[in-house]
Amino acid sequence: MRELTGRHVLMWLVGFFGIVLAVNVVFVYLALDSFTGVETEQPYLKGLAYNETLKEADAQQALGWEVSLSRDVLGPSHWRLVATFIGADGHGVTDLEVRLGLRRPASDSYDVTLELLPDGTGRYVSDHVFSFEGQWDLHLVASTGGETLYRREQRAWVR
Repeated sequence: MRELTGRHVLMWLVGFFGIVLAVNVVFVYLALDSFTGVETEQPYLKGLAYNETLKEADAQQALGWEVSLSRDVLGPSHWRLVATFIGADGHGVTDLEVRLGLRRPASDSYDVTLELLPDGTGRYVSDHVFSFEGQWDLHLVASTGGETLYRREQRAWVR
């Protein structure tokens, strides 16, 4: 049996902490490469405009619209997305420009915005083939004349 010397202890310590350091470097690289950590762009400015956001939400509520966001599955990861806007009078709202943002919760690499086309009855439709299965955030925005009238967010599971 060999004698344990200070040099052996030093090599074991350097080797142990070298492995720990190498694993940490790999984890940091993978973490930064997959998700930047930015949840909200310009959070300070959005925080300052919070009262404006509350006013917009009240104005949206005052419209009295019934809005639904649904989907028809056409195939694997292939959906027909349908936004239906029913006004306070019970008729479809037909003079809107409707966009639907599709975003992955953990990455912005595959974000896409769809223009939903009206069918004349208050329904706005678009087909989309998702690039990945899993969770997606759907951001519905309806506007007219450049003024945003309605916003809605919901999460969907794509299969």
